[in-house]
Amino acid sequence: MSYFVYKTHIWPLPIALSRVKKDILEFFRPPTHESSDYKNWIAQLDLKTCFVCRSHHGKIYKKDEMPDDEPPVHNNCRCEMKNIEAAFAGTATQDGMNGADIAVKNTGKLPPNYITKKQAINLGWISWQGNLNKVAPGKSIGGEVYQNRNGHLPQEFGRVWYEADINYDNGLRNSQRLLFSNDGLIFATYDHYMTFVQIQ
Repeated sequence: MSYFVYKTHIWPLPIALSRVKKDILEFFRPPTHESSDYKNWIAQLDLKTCFVCRSHHGKIYKKDEMPDDEPPVHNNCRCEMKNIEAAFAGTATQDGMNGADIAVKNTGKLPPNYITKKQAINLGWISWQGNLNKVAPGKSIGGEVYQNRNGHLPQEFGRVWYEADINYDNGLRNSQRLLFSNDGLIFATYDHYMTFVQIQ
């Protein structure tokens, strides 16, 4: 959606500016470099993408790991294995050195401005209303277990993944999450779990 649409179709102006700010945060991407530890499966997503390719898109593998089905998986396959992007802790969020990524990297815990969904609900949060900033100003949702049902994040026996919103300002939750494990791995997603950036 362009600024022109915001300027001409959303009123009052403070709401328009708030929405523009939210959209800018939605497109936040940190400076990245290639990871030396991981690679991921990247598919060309369009109407021609088959189910197998689509279901593997974004899946992370160790650099020396050989997938069971390595692309190309069929004659018209456009998938490839690429080195995953990596970002340094302290750059993965708009909060810089005060962000959740650096806190988790240094302490293994989220900063104190994070509350769980249950805590937010107890304060009056209704997810579809996007009222978190009204019932819990300055707070973000985080700390719940992330099930990793599709296995796209690296799996090991006993590993537990947790998730937290990042770059949240107000209104509805965005598509950006920090994912961190009980054994020290940290990734971020900026497209709602489709692809991941390693946090080093």
